[in-house]
Order: sequence, then C-alpha cells, then structure tokens
Amino acid sequence: MRFLYTLIHLYIFSFLLNPHAVGQNRKVIEYDFKTQEFNGILPFDQPFDIKVKNLDAEVASFEVTIQELKKVDYKRIGKSELQLNDLLSASNQPRFSSGKLVRGKDFMGNTAVVVIGAFLEPNSKYFIKVEGETGRIDIPREEKEKVVQAVMANKDFQKIIDAEADSRIKDPDGMSNDILKHSKMITDIANKEAKVINPNYEVADTSYQEQFIGLADISTTFSNISDDINTAKGNIYNRLAIDLNKEIDVLRKSLKQSKAKLKKEKNPKAIKELTSENAIASKVIVDGNKLVDTYKELSKKFKNEENNIFTDNETFFKKLQDVNWATFEKEGDEGKKVENLINSELESTFKNEKSPVRIDFAGVKAIEQEAIERINSELFEFEKKKNETIEKVGVQIEAAIFAHGQTGSTYPMSTEDHLKLHVTLDLGYAYVGQIDRGNLYAGMNIYFRAIDTSLPLKNYRRTFKDIVGSRLSLLLGISLQNIDQAGVRRGLIDNSKALVTGMGVRLLPWFKVNTGAYLYYKYPSNPLENKNKMTFTGSPFVSLSIDFNLSKFLGSFGNGQVAKIFTP
Repeated sequence: MRFLYTLIHLYIFSFLLNPHAVGQNRKVIEYDFKTQEFNGILPFDQPFDIKVKNLDAEVASFEVTIQELKKVDYKRIGKSELQLNDLLSASNQPRFSSGKLVRGKDFMGNTAVVVIGAFLEPNSKYFIKVEGETGRIDIPREEKEKVVQAVMANKDFQKIIDAEADSRIKDPDGMSNDILKHSKMITDIANKEAKVINPNYEVADTSYQEQFIGLADISTTFSNISDDINTAKGNIYNRLAIDLNKEIDVLRKSLKQSKAKLKKEKNPKAIKELTSENAIASKVIVDGNKLVDTYKELSKKFKNEENNIFTDNETFFKKLQDVNWATFEKEGDEGKKVENLINSELESTFKNEKSPVRIDFAGVKAIEQEAIERINSELFEFEKKKNETIEKVGVQIEAAIFAHGQTGSTYPMSTEDHLKLHVTLDLGYAYVGQIDRGNLYAGMNIYFRAIDTSLPLKNYRRTFKDIVGSRLSLLLGISLQNIDQAGVRRGLIDNSKALVTGMGVRLLPWFKVNTGAYLYYKYPSNPLENKNKMTFTGSPFVSLSIDFNLSKFLGSFGNGQVAKIFTP
C-alpha cells in the first residue's frame, strides 16, 4: 500500500516537472542574411522555424532549401568546412523546400520566418541554400563578356586551373583536395574583376556551386584521357601478341618442314646448313613465345588500369604539367603540344619494340588512331567546360539573383552540449527484491542516440533503430534512501547507499519503467563469521521514474526569468 501511495505522488510530481504539462514551444533558429551564419545547431526530430533577419531592403523574394550532406566524421573537419563528397551528395533531392516567399505577402521589413516541416536527423550535416531575387538591374551582354575575358586573363584564375589539372594528372581517378577552396576563389576573382569594370557589378550567386561543378567537370577530362590511353596501350599490346603469334606459327610450320627435309638430306654440307638454320629458328620461336606472354601481361595490366599512365613515365608526366591548361585551346599551340605528347606516348608502345620476327604494325596503328580521335574529343570537351565555367559567372552577374549557401549541423560542437543529448537525469521509485521494500533513487539515463526529451515519442518512428534508440537507455544511479541493515547488508556508497544499475524503457517522453540491480555489500549469514568478510551482491528491482529537468520547468514561467535565478 505504501509503495502504491508513493507511486501516485511520484506521478503527480512528474506531471508538474514535465515541460509538456506547461506547454511546448516550437524551436526557432536564426539565420543572419548579412553574415550568412546560423546562431546554433539545427533542431532535429521535430518541425522548427528559421528566422531570417537583416534581410536587405532590395530582396523581393527568396526560397529556402535544405539538402542532407553525406555523413562523415565531422570532428575531422573545420567548423564550417566541407569536403568534396559532402557537396556531391548535396545534389540529391532536397529534404525540404519552402517555396517562394514574396515581400509584402509572406514577409515585411528585414525579418522573415520560414516554417520548416521536415524532420532532420541527429548528428547530421545539411546544406541550407537561401536564394531569391533582388531589385538589381541586369547588365548588358557586352559587359558580361568583359567580365568573362577579365577572369580568364586573371593570373590567379590561371593558377587555379593549372593546379586542378596538375592534381588530376597526379591522380586521374581522385579529386583535388582544394576544389572547394578554388571554387570560392573563382567567385572572389569574378567579383573583383566585375567591380573593376563597374563598381556596382557583383556575382549574384555566392554559393559557388556552379564553379564547383565546373571544376569537377573539367577535372574528369584527365580521368577519361588516362582511361583512353590505358585502354589503347592494352589493345596495342594485345594486337602485338596476336600478330607476333601469327608470325611464330608461320615460322613453326617452316621449321617442321625443314626438319623433315633434314631427315632425307644426304649431303653433309646441306645437313650442316639446315641444322644451323633450324637451331636459329627454334631460338626465335622460344624468344617469340616469351615476348607474346610479356605482351599479354602488359595488355592485362593496362586494361585493368593497374598503373597511373601519367606518372609512370616521368618525362611524359613533366611535359603534361608544363602545359598551360588555363589558356588551353585544342586548335592552338597548347592543344597541338598535348596531341603530340599523347601521340608519342602511344607510339612508344610499339615503335621501339625489338621483335625476333618482323611484325606488320598496320593493325596497331589503327588502334592508335582510334584512341587519338577519342582523346581529341576529350580535349575539345575540356576546353568547352573550362570556358563554360567562366561564362556561368557572367550569367550569374547578368541574372541579378542572389544565393547564399551555408552548412548547418544537428551535431553540437561542444562535448558538454553533445553529452546533454545522450544523457538525462532520472528520479525514480523502485521496489527492490530481497530488501523487500520501496526505495527512492536518482540516476542518469544514457541513450543510444541523441534525443530531445521535450518531444513526443511519435517523432521517433522513422526506422526501427530510431524507435529502439530513443526509448531504451542504460541506467546508472544511487539510492537516495538508506539500504543498510545491521548485520545484514551495508551500502556500497557511503556505507548506506546502493549503486543502482540497469536499463529502462520510455513509455512517455518523461516517464520510464526500469529494471536492474541494487548493488551493495552483504554480511555473512553465519553470526560466528568475521563481519569484515563481506560479499559484493545485488538485488533485482523494478521501478518507475521520471526525467528530472528543473531548468526546463522553471523556464516555462516568466519568459525564462525564473530559471535564471537558479542558474549558476
């Protein structure tokens, strides 16, 4: 009866301390339009609002989209730094789009509130894009061309293109570590050159996504050329093996006939000559077979792309790096230089081959020519994409739009804040077996995922992992009432308190049922034994508990002023 009475009081107490009993406020995060920064982490597992402040008066409309970035170890990178794979994953379907918000209809003045209906995941990073229209005037096409030409002539821009090219020449299938930085630099260069032409000109899209995509497209050229050269060299070695094998077969048949003739020959001089010729032919066949095997191995190596065709040949590698890729034109001097380099590299595959028999190189040259045509197409594509990257800067200026790209995270940067999302304080009342009485305890719950105890449990229903992780927790605590009894047991803590361990399941956001063990020392049951010879033991328990958050409770009164009185 006493246990039931205590539980009723505990339930009433939990209702009073529960934030839901006094209402739950929708979370708001601020985005400063001028500084392009958020004032905190993004809320997760719940809808929320983004308050956009310091909007320029010229902003006529805007739209907010949220895209999830690829999950990586965010502790490895800077506070707002992104890696290549993150931005690539930003091309996925947006998690949320607000639609167009129009001045005078959806917002007034320099502040707007965007209602976010999407549920974001904890410990994740997102790309938030704020884009829209302003009252700026489009610039004439001739002015746009001036900006494009100025950017292409800019020495820093040329260094960026050369650096990206060098990076891919060193690692054709990789990607430059500086591609994101270079994308932003191109935008900065375009802004600088635009303002030289006219102080009122500027790049409207400051998210530099187009520049990033352009550099990524440019750099794929080297991967494609590397593949083409490897494939061509593999095919050339394969053709050399086939053609050499045919010649060896002809020689083998001739040797067979010569040996048959030798058996019938009676003339000593003729026998001597035939024997010598047969020995030479046999050696040629053996050497030829070895060379065929070598060609086959080389063919396999190049077709499987087991090497970097650019760096394996040091001379070829250095000459490619010397090319001015920033000013590259396929029909210009740099284009002819690259074509001659690749021609020489392919011809070196067979031109210096010393075969024991004569091979017709017609088939091999056809393979070389086909590869050259493919590579020429890639080089034309490189020139086109390089020019398009800069032309898009001009289009962005001409379009008179704006776009801000910023990352937001549901992962708190401080260890203390992160801990708060996984650990909550607990106040419970347990019935302890063997002790055979109720006992009040305090402890902490350790959850397997980040949670917000102010949210209803229905918010955690996306996956089975979310359901289990948001409800199940480990329990570690201490009894608030003494469990010691003379001659029977002694507390593990302070000689009178038990250590409480176990697991719990949330039935409500703030209400849990738990089970586990009360741990303490037990005296010997034999009164004649030494009382200092105690055994470490535990008694099972079941309990009901609440998440105890006095700060949230007090924060519900007086706009949070009451809570500040109790905050150190």
